[in-house]
Amino acid sequence: MYGMGLVLVLVLMGGSIAYLGDAVGRWVGRKRLTLFGMRPKHSSIVVTVITGTLIAGASLAVLTFASNDVRTALFHMKEIEMTLAQTNEALLASEDELGILKTLLERQRGMVQQLADARDQAVAERDAAMEELVALEAESAAVRSELDAARAELEEWKSRVASVRELAEALEDSVQKLQASEAKLRADLAALSEHYLALESRLRSGAFVYLKGEIVSAAVVRAGAQGQVRREVEALLDAAESAARRRGAGEDAASGRAIALGGETGFEEAVAKITAQGGGWVVRAVASQNTVQGEPVLVALELIPEAVVYRAGEVIGERILQGGRPHPEAQILSLIDEVNRDAIARGMVTAEGADAGHFTGEEFVDALIKLRRINGKARLAAVAVKETRNTEAPLVIRLEVEAAS
Repeated sequence: MYGMGLVLVLVLMGGSIAYLGDAVGRWVGRKRLTLFGMRPKHSSIVVTVITGTLIAGASLAVLTFASNDVRTALFHMKEIEMTLAQTNEALLASEDELGILKTLLERQRGMVQQLADARDQAVAERDAAMEELVALEAESAAVRSELDAARAELEEWKSRVASVRELAEALEDSVQKLQASEAKLRADLAALSEHYLALESRLRSGAFVYLKGEIVSAAVVRAGAQGQVRREVEALLDAAESAARRRGAGEDAASGRAIALGGETGFEEAVAKITAQGGGWVVRAVASQNTVQGEPVLVALELIPEAVVYRAGEVIGERILQGGRPHPEAQILSLIDEVNRDAIARGMVTAEGADAGHFTGEEFVDALIKLRRINGKARLAAVAVKETRNTEAPLVIRLEVEAAS
């Protein structure tokens, strides 16, 4: 409203001054007045110009007097321009700062989002941990329950163990007595078994000095010079004659010896074969026929090259027996006799009057006791203790007894 009133005043004032100027100009024209010596026409123009000037000046005066903004615009324009320039520069700086602040704000918003995600993840992990804690508490309760039950069972077993200990102490004296009786029984059985083996060997020979195929003497001969091989084979034959004389063989009327050499392989052939082929050999003097007392023994030479005949742990013979019987000695001796026959068949060298297989009387007694303690079917096996060549006498065996599956 203030601005409209000011404009209205300026219009009225300008119109009034223009009117007065026009009136003065006409009056000067009618009167043919001159100003400053000018012609009347020019004087009226001067009056008109002065009138316009008065209009502008009056308008400015009124505006200056009436409006502080106009006064400021008229008299402080340069300062306003400088202020505007400074304000513009400050605005640009503020806009730059605003851009930086916006960037920082975006970063902070990103960090806030990361923190929110981390918070959500932490909350999820906390919830999972709480669930796991609940499960662990339930499991702990179950374990405590089982532990209480185990403790109760342990106390019960402690009482049982105490009773068993009392029973063990009561049986200890009886066990010691039984062990003493067992040791005596082992000694008696060992002596009995040795006596039985010797008796069985004597009964097997019967009235004959040698049976056909029975080994009179055997030895290991290593290849070397022919003279050395000859002497070793001759020593074998001498040992065979000595064994035959001890058995009761008679002398041959022509040669005066208790043995006579026959068969496909003669003395010279044997010496030549060993010398030519080399290596070790098992040489046997074997009875060619049944020989009664008082007659010379007809022997043949058998040559067997050295070789591995048994591997360590090899089962040589086994049998399924009925356990729990009082006298299994004959069954064990029968297995041993089978092992001896197998070893001899494979070319094992044997000493005079000795079996090819060797085991201790203690093992024999252990086998007897184990067979008596097994109820039902039992497996009896003779096993080679180590790798054995036919030139390495005796064959060491062990007796294994176990319940048959």
